[in-house]
Amino acid sequence: MRPTRDVVIVNFKKQETTTESGIIVQGSSQDTRVGTVQGIGPQCESVRVHDEVIADWTKGNDIGKGMLAIEEQYIQGIVERD
Repeated sequence: MRPTRDVVIVNFKKQETTTESGIIVQGSSQDTRVGTVQGIGPQCESVRVHDEVIADWTKGNDIGKGMLAIEEQYIQGIVERD
C-alpha cells in the first residue's frame, strides 16, 4: 500500500502491561501506542520509514494485520534510541 497526502502507515506492537504481581494484561485501554512506520505519503515531513513512533491510534483507520493508517498530525513523537 502506498499512502497519499500526509498519511502514515504504522505497524503497532502488541500492547502488554505487567501488574506488580507479574500478571500480563494484553490490550490495555491506553489510547497511545508505539509502532514502526511502514510507509509515508508524499507530504509527510517529520517521520521516515522504519521510525519508531508514538501515536494516538484512536485517530487512525485499522487496515488489518496490526497496521494503522493515520495522519501525520496524530503522531505524538519519534522514539530515539541511544
